[in-house]
Amino acid sequence: MRIQLRGEFAKALLAAPPPPRTEPVKYRQWGEGLEHEAVMQMERACLLPVSVAGALMPDAHVGYGLPIGGVLATENAVIPYAVGVDIACRMKMTVLDIPLRDLEQKQDRLTRAIEAETRFGVGSTFRDRRAHEVLDADWTISPVTKQNKDRAWSQLGTSGSGNHFVEFGLFTAHAKINDLDPNRSIPEADRRFYTKAYARQGGMQAGFEYFRSFEQDAQDFAELSRTPLPMPVLALTGEKASGNFLIEQAKLVATNVQGQIIPGSGHWLIEEAPQIVIPAITNFIGGSAH
Repeated sequence: MRIQLRGEFAKALLAAPPPPRTEPVKYRQWGEGLEHEAVMQMERACLLPVSVAGALMPDAHVGYGLPIGGVLATENAVIPYAVGVDIACRMKMTVLDIPLRDLEQKQDRLTRAIEAETRFGVGSTFRDRRAHEVLDADWTISPVTKQNKDRAWSQLGTSGSGNHFVEFGLFTAHAKINDLDPNRSIPEADRRFYTKAYARQGGMQAGFEYFRSFEQDAQDFAELSRTPLPMPVLALTGEKASGNFLIEQAKLVATNVQGQIIPGSGHWLIEEAPQIVIPAITNFIGGSAH
């Protein structure tokens, strides 16, 4: 009995996680004068043995397991206590092309503009409701949207509750914003094209339907994969997106897969790396896969 207990104890020791680090892993912090407890919370998270790197945004404030506005990269670990807090909380910077003296002398005008166009705090709404084509969409698509359309209408344009705020400041750009990475940035004309397309009636809903169909896609793929594809298949994937994952997935449903990872690219391969993607496709169609 003692030998058995010692054996289980030894196994538990071997399986025990390593002790915390003596020094936190390096993390980047943007901004100064951040909430002290939020910084300390980030420091403690970076002491975890599974921590690899971290980042702290200018709007950081205390969360549960991790500061809201904090990012933590871990190795072979998921920390539920650090996930799911302030989902969709984000920052937005608007650059105004105005003289510095206007910011110094006419800040009350800017303040009134903010107060007129948004609201802050729990339960904040607009008495005079805003017009937007999103309200012309089909809100009866689900019981939740149908029930909450009126609430959404009254809250449209508000900044919500929580630690939300607006600050004015001086922005100095060391290069033209759109020219920071001219080799990889999506051209302004393309951005306007996509913006116009998604602004059309039903444009956003059509995009959401792609994600809504994931479960059905999985069922369809499971059925179709029973008969492997015999023809050549080209799988192009971004290094910063799915990497080798999509290539391996293609091999599950096809017997002749040619895969290529596009260096430095994310999801939008043709926009980010046309000089690599277009030749890869034309060569593949031209018969180099055979």
